[in-house]
Amino acid sequence: DFGDSGAPKITELIPMYSRDGFNFSRPNRDPLIWASRYRGSWDRGYVQSVGGVCIIHGDELWIYYSAFAGDEKLKEVVIGSHVKMIGSGAFRNCTSLQKVVIEDGVEEIGSYAFYDCVSLKEISLPSTVDYLNQYTFYGCTSLESISLDHIRYIDDSAFWSCSALERVTLSEDLEYLGNWVFAAGAFYLYLINT
Repeated sequence: DFGDSGAPKITELIPMYSRDGFNFSRPNRDPLIWASRYRGSWDRGYVQSVGGVCIIHGDELWIYYSAFAGDEKLKEVVIGSHVKMIGSGAFRNCTSLQKVVIEDGVEEIGSYAFYDCVSLKEISLPSTVDYLNQYTFYGCTSLESISLDHIRYIDDSAFWSCSALERVTLSEDLEYLGNWVFAAGAFYLYLINT
């Protein structure tokens, strides 16, 4: 039995549709987004829809899903250029996450995306992201420096309680710096405007 082997219950995204909002049809039970069966994989056994909806954007179908939040073993992640958005809370409470590389092509990082990633020391933001949502890096207590040289808007409390943060490089094109962005952080903070 799969459950007796210590493997998680499989949760995947399987589409269904309704014409009236009450009667749903699921003619095909093949998953649209599969969960991995491999031990150590970030999406092992569990993929969850964020909000349970999809969005039609132009000629693309956007499906927001999360599988990282709360993963205490994840230490490093590279987010490829094929990903357009990192959803809200995507890496929330990944307490062992130390390094994140986000490649050019990613356009948005959701609120709370790296909330309480207390071991996060290194993150590179792509030139294709120009907005940081609220609480994006809240509680990243190991983050010492970050370059925001392409960021034009920084929403409220984006770096709240980043107690080790001492060096921030800001864009000369910065248009908005929200309330309490660096609150409850380091006593000395060097802001460098490029």
